[in-house]
Formats: sequence, structure tokens, C-alpha cells
Amino acid sequence: MRLLFIKPRFIERGLNVITPPIGLGYLASYLREREKDAKIKILDMLFHNEEDLIDEIKNFSPDVVGISSLTVEADSMHRIALLTKRISRNIVVVAGGPHPTLFPRDVLSDGNIDYVVKGEGEKTFHELFISLYGGRKPYDVKGIFYRRNGEIIFTGDREPIYDLDSIPFPAWDLLEVEKYRITRKFTLVRSEFKYLPIFTSRACPYGCIYCHRIFGRGFRKRSPQNVIAEMEEFIGRFGIEKFEVIDDIFNLDEERAKAICEEIIKRKWKILLSFPNGLRGDRLSFDTISLLRKAGTYYISFAIESASERIQKLIKKNLDIQKTLKAIEDAVKMGIFTMGYFMLGFPTETEDEIRLTIECAKKSKLHIALFFIVTPFKGTELYETYVGDAFIPYKHYHYHTDHYNLSAVDTKTLKELYKLAYRKFYSSPYRAFRILRDYPTGRTGIIKQFLSLFIEGFTTPEKMRY
Repeated sequence: MRLLFIKPRFIERGLNVITPPIGLGYLASYLREREKDAKIKILDMLFHNEEDLIDEIKNFSPDVVGISSLTVEADSMHRIALLTKRISRNIVVVAGGPHPTLFPRDVLSDGNIDYVVKGEGEKTFHELFISLYGGRKPYDVKGIFYRRNGEIIFTGDREPIYDLDSIPFPAWDLLEVEKYRITRKFTLVRSEFKYLPIFTSRACPYGCIYCHRIFGRGFRKRSPQNVIAEMEEFIGRFGIEKFEVIDDIFNLDEERAKAICEEIIKRKWKILLSFPNGLRGDRLSFDTISLLRKAGTYYISFAIESASERIQKLIKKNLDIQKTLKAIEDAVKMGIFTMGYFMLGFPTETEDEIRLTIECAKKSKLHIALFFIVTPFKGTELYETYVGDAFIPYKHYHYHTDHYNLSAVDTKTLKELYKLAYRKFYSSPYRAFRILRDYPTGRTGIIKQFLSLFIEGFTTPEKMRY
């Protein structure tokens, strides 16, 4: 059986952060290890157009096409399914990833998509493959949605994979790894090092109401030995110089995090580590930060969201702001470039509370800060509690375009506060000096980035809805 995995992209939507499709890499390696005769390919649409896609489907003649998509990629996913079925109605189209997991019935309203795989896909897709290969209907495969007699059926949730060490490393040999070195990464520090993303754990036990929790809340972790073995393989195989750790919360188990760092240090690898989202600030001790730095960490993002204690409780993040600010200060002193994420306009949030967050960002030791107006994504507690039955079109599910005002301030004021946040943070000459001094990979890129962020303080976010 031939399988073609496809990653749609969303460059035209303006959100141009790209990372290699690690989910498809895991699916491919899991299938390949267990089905030796399967022929598997991965096509990343970042490097291809529709004509390439059509040629690939015609030439490779896949039995199954699997598409993994985010919500901002949903339109592209449906387009790929349509093009696939135009070539042959006999090709089975399977959708997976965050968007199909959250909106399986919407996805299956498209007659060009045959199955949806919910959540973690390795075991589910493998069992679906076995059924399809054997010519059977996969009605007993847990974790899938399908149509039967016009009705959408769900076979029930599948248990998470607890032994993450049992999953083979992603099949990066099926992708042109070299090409990703020049793409914009989750890590905002621009570099052209050979790099790969890495998951060392799955899930997060915290209950933030704006989070989808695709991996659930039961934290599962790989052993330090397994993580190091993956790094060692890809350093040797592809000459990887940098790893981007994309866990939900790498440092939940602090001793494991330290052990991974110590193993890297012991091997004297000259590699770089970045953490665009995988560290919780109030769980970062001085000793952990020190080990991260010695292991090659040069960039950490801190998701602070709000400086208001009331809002922290309302959004169920419950971050200790003072501990996080101390962790930022320690990281900066050790030579780590830092960035902070802040969200403005949570439900019932007052102007004073928003200003408190802006002042917190301004007074922090952060090098860079990004501010966002809260977007309620369907499938989150934030949406279900504060939006309810109202329907937000998927085209508005974007951090940089349409927004809903859920706060206690009027829309005009919220827009002005958004601009004020950027002006206050980036108008400090000393911060500009620190950014230029500490930026780790050359100054040309950061000057352009700094100016664009400063200009954001004079730009109104695009149309806001109630």
C-alpha cells in the first residue's frame, strides 16, 4: 500500500512561522517500522504548488492520502482533498492534526474526506491502515470519525500513548531537512543553522482556558536517554546544529530536564537549544536555567499572558508573576535572549488590569515582547464559556487579523491599549541597546524586526468583532 502524507501551509494568511511537520514525521516512522512493505512519502506544501501536488499524486498513485492541518490551514486541507478526489475517487483521504481533532464533524461535511483521526495519530492511523489494507471497514478502530449511511460515527476515544520511548524517531529522511534552515522558525531569533524541532514530552497538566490541550492533561515524558539518542542520531545523520524544543512544558519534571541538559554537557556537543514555548516561568529555578545555558540554550520565550492576579485565576493559568520575572532576570544575566507573550482583553478584564500587564512587560528584563488581543478558539473553555453558541468563522481564527472583544473596555479603548503596549515596551532606548547588544545571530535582522515591532504601536489591529 502507498501512503502520501501532506502538510498544507498558510503563507497567504500572513502567519509565516514554519516548522518541519513533526507529526507526519512520527506517523511515517511508526508506520514504516511496523509495515515494512508500505511505500510512504511526505509532501510539505511549503516547497510545492498545486501543480506539483497533482503530479505527485498521479505519479506516486497513493492508496491513502493523509493531511495534517491547523485551523488556519483548513481551507488548504479541503482544497487538497478536492484535488485528490478529482484524480481518483478510489484514494482514501484521511484528515488529522489539531483542526480535524477539534472539528471532526465539520471536516467530514466535506465529502472528499473519508476519515478523521482524532488526537495522537500513531496507533490510530496504523490500525486504520491495517483495516484498509485488508479491505475491511475500520468500524472497530478507536479514535476515528467516519460517515455511514449519511451519519457521522465516532468510534470512541483512544488511550494516550504512555510509553513515548516506544515511538521511533521522526522520519526526517522523507523530507528535505536542509531547506528548513532558511525558513522562519517558532524561535524569533533568525538563524540559518541546520535545525530540527523535537518533542521530549506530551501534554500539560495546567488548565488554561484558552488552550486546546490536543495531547490532553496527562503529562507523559520521554526518558533522558531516549531524547539524547534522538539528538545524537540526527546530529550525526544530518549535521543538525540546533534543536527547537516544542514541548508544552519541558520543565514540569525539573529533574528530568536537568538530566537531559547534563547529558548534553557531558558529550560536549556544540549545539544550540531554543524554547519558543516549552518552559513554564515560575518552575524555572536558577540551577535549571544555568544548566540550560551550559547545554547551549540561547533563546527562551515566557508565556506570561496577564500581570493581574485575578485574571490569572480566571484563565486558570495561575502563574506566579514574581517568580517568572526573576527567572527572566536570571536568564538574561546568563546571556539568554528572552521574549515574552502577553494577551490583552480577557473576559471581564478592566482597563486598569490591562495597563498593569503593559507596565509589567515594560519593567521586565525581557528583550522582546509580543502582545495579542485575546482570540477565543472553538473547542476551548474560553470559547464555550464566553462565546457559547455563536459561530466564529474559521477565517477569523488568526492571531493577527480579526478579533473579538471579550473585555470590560470598549473596542476603541482596547485597540488603543494594544498600540500603547508596543509603544511603551519598545520606546526605551536602553531596551533597544540591550536587544542590539544581546541578539545572538547578527544585527541586521533584529534592527528590521525591532522597527516593525515599534511601528506596531502606531498600527490599529485589523477589524474587531463582538
